[in-house]
Amino acid sequence: SELLGALAPPLRATLLSILGYPEGSAASIMTTEFVSVPSDWTVGRTLDYIRKVERTRETIYAIYIVDPDTQLLLRSTGLRRLITGNPEDSILSVAPDRMPVTVTPLTDRENLAQTISKYDLLALPVVDHGRILGIVTVDDIIDTMIEETTEDVHRFGGMEALDEPYMKMGFLAMIQKRAGWLCALFLSEMLTANAMQSYEGELEKAIVLTLFIPLIMSSGGNSGSQATSLVI
Repeated sequence: SELLGALAPPLRATLLSILGYPEGSAASIMTTEFVSVPSDWTVGRTLDYIRKVERTRETIYAIYIVDPDTQLLLRSTGLRRLITGNPEDSILSVAPDRMPVTVTPLTDRENLAQTISKYDLLALPVVDHGRILGIVTVDDIIDTMIEETTEDVHRFGGMEALDEPYMKMGFLAMIQKRAGWLCALFLSEMLTANAMQSYEGELEKAIVLTLFIPLIMSSGGNSGSQATSLVI
């Protein structure tokens, strides 16, 4: 509270509004430092504005166009289109004729990562009732994408996702993460052993067949590891 009290009123209001959203939501990790311009501006005026504010913005590669009266998000365009456009043309003339991909303030981080990856975006606008509140950049979400991938790999390996590096985990924490899956695998192996008992008579008649049991089980494990690697 002391730190918030020392901030300028506009910045304090912005921080309080962001802190009011649930942890892990789009609004909780967004930045409010983005470039937005009215739809009645020209390309040249927009470029002049970007030159003035670029040091205070998270990114200038995505420009958001809003209605000058209602502040509703209309279009988005990229810096390349501005640079190659005619300075006298309207900003809308260099923007794609479609609404940009957006998310709501309560969109979770996993959906954010999936959306950014699906559409190859550098930034994703967070919109509430048509008005842009902020943006989530790919830098903000890349850590989440790494965490999701790590969790998926852990699940493929038959264990819960680790909350910290493997070499730093305690013995009891490691048991907690791995014991459940190991017990489940052990029980499944017991079922395999029970199934083999029904062929005990055949194995006694041809002892040489028992030599192939470890080979078959090892091949099954190897094929499972290969299938997991292909899926990943």
